Amino acid sequence: LDALLKGVTEIRTPGCIVGPVAVFGDEAFPVMTGKSGAGRLPILAAARYGKGRVVLAGHGGVLVGGDSPDKTALVANVARWLCGARQTRRVLLVDMQELAPTLRSARFEVRTGSLSDLPEALAQTDVLCLGGGSLTPPNRKPLVEAIARFIENGGGYFDGIPGWGWQQLNPNLSLAEDYGGNKLTARMGLVIADGMVDPTGKEGFLADRSGLELTHGGLALKALSDHAAGVRTLDKATLSQVGLTLSNAAGAVPPDDRVLLPRLHRLAESAGESAVPTEKHPVGLDNPLGRIACVLQNIEMRRAPVSKLRAHPAAADFPGAVPADAPRV
Repeated sequence: LDALLKGVTEIRTPGCIVGPVAVFGDEAFPVMTGKSGAGRLPILAAARYGKGRVVLAGHGGVLVGGDSPDKTALVANVARWLCGARQTRRVLLVDMQELAPTLRSARFEVRTGSLSDLPEALAQTDVLCLGGGSLTPPNRKPLVEAIARFIENGGGYFDGIPGWGWQQLNPNLSLAEDYGGNKLTARMGLVIADGMVDPTGKEGFLADRSGLELTHGGLALKALSDHAAGVRTLDKATLSQVGLTLSNAAGAVPPDDRVLLPRLHRLAESAGESAVPTEKHPVGLDNPLGRIACVLQNIEMRRAPVSKLRAHPAAADFPGAVPADAPRV
């Protein structure tokens, strides 16, 4: 955080509707946040993977646009951190090519290129800036794996996009399952998520490090587990933040995630019948486990193919169970 936020106080993103990033891996961490209701969600996050590093933003405008000293400092900081221990500073901009002047003034060797230059160009690259949407088509899987190896061997990778915007342009695809950038970075413990967030400062997003810990899915899950076990008592505001973080992460990670979802499932299963909302027994804020279980069930029901859909237990209460002898159509 010291390296990434040096000289940064507030980042303005005029005209940009910034989305959240979901952070859940052991080597991933939130860097800056935006407001979501009374809570916060990451808008800028980073991770280490092998010898390399990754940074994701919930909108390209977090780095691109404007010439404020804060944004100039953030661009240089991100590129410098992504270079890691490498002595060279070679940046390849396939996307967000507007960053070139700022990076050159910060003494980076900058090349602009296209997707057709990859993966061959990675051998002469330290930091790759690429919009993950380019990696979405199924035939791009070999390129996804080539970039993953590039990062694992010490390269840096940056992507910045609002998940809601990509989803709007790709209504028949899933951000969690189909967005190419997430296919790459999910293994690194962070992904672009759906939704929108609001600024935390008067003009933009503050680099105030406020409440970063519980915007990390893994740490939020640990806090909720401790609360459920009586090891730790969370107040209403903290429980609300934990629920927000876990809902954001659960909806963003791919279905085959092996980092967060298995742990979340085990915790949700312990909620039992308390996770079945009925008129007499609503699942309120005093039942955080039940609420998370409901969120998880909702996400999985939306993702499931029709052939595997089953009635949720709450349907018996409202709108009422389907008669056993009802014809199936």
